[in-house]
Amino acid sequence: MGKTKTSKAGKDSYKSFLGNKKEGQGFADKRKKKAAYDYLKLLKKEKNSAAHSGDTDAPKHRPLDFLRSQIKSPHQGKKKHAFSVAEKIAKKKQEEKQGKKRKALQVKRDREAALKDYKDKKQKQHLKLCKRTSRGQPVMRHQMELLLDKIHRQKGGGSSSS
Repeated sequence: MGKTKTSKAGKDSYKSFLGNKKEGQGFADKRKKKAAYDYLKLLKKEKNSAAHSGDTDAPKHRPLDFLRSQIKSPHQGKKKHAFSVAEKIAKKKQEEKQGKKRKALQVKRDREAALKDYKDKKQKQHLKLCKRTSRGQPVMRHQMELLLDKIHRQKGGGSSSS
């Protein structure tokens, strides 16, 4: 009848430390950065006080190893920020998408223009073929011209137009 509580420690017992390694195993990374900030502030104060007092021998400190990543030298290549890289990738994808859209639109316009030309040609041909004489008979001249054009196209010659 009694419920047993599961301990939080038992849940992540496979971990050998708290936090994650990438972020400095918990708050160690934050402590390290704060110490680095305080150290740099102290160096700046000492440098300013030495400049005001007129000492030519300013105290020279060797930067600590863990600060090397924070102090950037001008000859080192600038590491690109993840946001700017993502922004460039997004812009590139957007440009590609717009290019595809423009290309598809151009293909659609070409297809519509070709279809319109085809329909106009068919309509003209139909109007010629359905002409009748005053007695209701078909005008044979237009049908003969159509047949003559077909023969010329099959032979490879140019189509005659009248």
